[in-house]
Amino acid sequence: SDLNWDNLREIVLAQLNQFNGFYLIETKGDKAQAIAYLTKSTEVHNKDGLGWKDPTNYWLRANIYLEEYQALRAEYDKLPDDATKNGEQGKAILAKVNAVMDTKLIPEYARVMAAAVKPETKPLADAAKGYFDAYWNYRTKAPEKSAEYVKAFSADPTVASPAIPVKVEEANSAPLQAPTTPTAGS
Repeated sequence: SDLNWDNLREIVLAQLNQFNGFYLIETKGDKAQAIAYLTKSTEVHNKDGLGWKDPTNYWLRANIYLEEYQALRAEYDKLPDDATKNGEQGKAILAKVNAVMDTKLIPEYARVMAAAVKPETKPLADAAKGYFDAYWNYRTKAPEKSAEYVKAFSADPTVASPAIPVKVEEANSAPLQAPTTPTAGS
């Protein structure tokens, strides 16, 4: 019947796009293309949660964003001295670093946590939470507001990010070192 065909088509679309995105990441291919494939996978609203509610899509995108963050962080760290870091050049890089946190990393890790609700995806949720908490606390100093933020993605992880209650940075604060994934039991 048509119903089975539609479901099969959704499964294939969701998984093929996810695989293509994963393949580009693994082969160090075009990152923008990888994100496009993963996003296409999330556009599949399969009744069993494939596509839009698959935390792997958001985790893979977060990994690409993390590389972008780390590259900017390295650029900032290479600046010769505090005067340069606090000057126009440093401030310009910091603005980009903070934008990656606010528009990519924080929402993406929240999506992973909101989507990873099955027992078999708990390790992904735990890993994402370690990163999310580090970036959220660095940017907001308001851990008590994080649960409500994550909950905004529960019904549909593809929704746009709510506003992040960012605290005004101290003028000379260096960007957060990319946190390492916490190990179980730490």
